[in-house]
Amino acid sequence: MTIYYSHILDLSHPICSTMPCWPGDPRTTIRAWATVAQDGYNMNQLTIAEHAGTHAGAPRHFSASGLAIDQVPVHDLVAPAVMIDMQAQAAMNRDFMLEVQDIIAWEEQFGLIKEGSIVLVKTGWSEFWRDEVAYWGADQGGLHFPGIATAAARFLATERRIIGLGIDTGGIDGGQAKDFAANRVLAEHNIYHLENLHLTPVLTPCLTLFIGVLAIKNGSGSPCRVLGLA
Repeated sequence: MTIYYSHILDLSHPICSTMPCWPGDPRTTIRAWATVAQDGYNMNQLTIAEHAGTHAGAPRHFSASGLAIDQVPVHDLVAPAVMIDMQAQAAMNRDFMLEVQDIIAWEEQFGLIKEGSIVLVKTGWSEFWRDEVAYWGADQGGLHFPGIATAAARFLATERRIIGLGIDTGGIDGGQAKDFAANRVLAEHNIYHLENLHLTPVLTPCLTLFIGVLAIKNGSGSPCRVLGLA
């Protein structure tokens, strides 16, 4: 595969102990293990959940028989991507959900989503990353952030045969989800998902993604560095 690009975009949030954490999940901790002053070298001890920060969720996350993160084919981690911009809709409704008709409307403007693509949904939620209460919408009772409707996930999985689905919020199912149905649809088709993306730099509808996951043996996911080549 030949990739042509003029810009490299960092679509990841820095890993730190104060970054938003899914309610109930273990928080990330970083502490000095060794220092140049005392030991002659620097090293930190990092404790982090598989699904903390900008991360990839493997099909194994919602399916006992799904691919683990170390089993996701490497050629699926460098792939063409499209970005569906739903910022205006999300700004008017914190619980906005991407529907099939939104995908069709995007395709009418930019062309059909090709098989083997990664689909990114940009909601503008990256701007809330440094404010955990605003990011989760916890001040409004429960979780309130945009996501992807189950029917839309199924359409992308079966009709467009995508390989990955990502969003710049804390979960592709949205804050009001009760059963993670969109995640389960993806898992059934061995499609990975990307969450907590930093999509502010993405200004074009098409790009190439490089997803730097950790090859965690039998892992359900992995924090990752995601780069966009545009």
